[in-house]
Amino acid sequence: MLRRWLCTLWDGINTEAKKSWFFFDNEIVCLGAGITSDNEAPIMTSLNQRLANRGDKLTYANVKGAATEGTSAEGNNVAWVMYDGVGYALPNGGNVKAEIKKQSGTWYAINQTQIKTEQTNDVFSVTLDHGTKPNNATYAYIVVPEAGSADRMAEYAKYKHIAILSNTPQIQAVQQTDLGVWQAVFYETGQYKDKNITLTTDRPCAVMVRRMPNGSTVMHVADPTQKQQPINISVKLKGMKKASTVNCDFTGTGIYAGATKKYTL
Repeated sequence: MLRRWLCTLWDGINTEAKKSWFFFDNEIVCLGAGITSDNEAPIMTSLNQRLANRGDKLTYANVKGAATEGTSAEGNNVAWVMYDGVGYALPNGGNVKAEIKKQSGTWYAINQTQIKTEQTNDVFSVTLDHGTKPNNATYAYIVVPEAGSADRMAEYAKYKHIAILSNTPQIQAVQQTDLGVWQAVFYETGQYKDKNITLTTDRPCAVMVRRMPNGSTVMHVADPTQKQQPINISVKLKGMKKASTVNCDFTGTGIYAGATKKYTL
């Protein structure tokens, strides 16, 4: 498991977003919220871009249709895309564009230790287009590294292993329903609550809660802001008589200020 957050506001670009990545056994859940820009250029999220394998095609499916092979897929009803055994599921849709096409450029443009000779290659890319000057836009996609085949990817997308619980500039949270694991990023003091879990924190943090097979509950907490301050977190899972509150003390952690701490509730 690894999670991290990102808030960007680049000088001259004037684009910001809150982004979290949630890692589980078989998938990586990628959330973006608060995507806002006053830049004139279209704002896009790149799911992947890589050199294509010679002769390979991408596979994709819309929300109602069977899997199809081709060199491009585009629109708001693409349910998933797969290339070279890796799947990209789009549970909430979005204006996706996946394609294999020739692109030209130099390696020097991105790494000035490389050669300046222009090269042309087939490139696979998949992106989500948020349009021009988005205001509080969001996205959600799930990377399935070992999807393997179209049948397996279609089955994965159908089963709904992941529940996206919150995707706002304040809280991004997901549940892996097979594992009984909740992961959340709080960008500020707040609470997430549904019929299965209530999570409350008095400071920004990243939290993972797992109900173990023996009935115990394990919580992992990290402070990506590295403020080296105590964080009070309250957890109540369905079936608990009362919430369990833990003082997660990061005081004096120094170079380990961003490290994760483990607690058994």
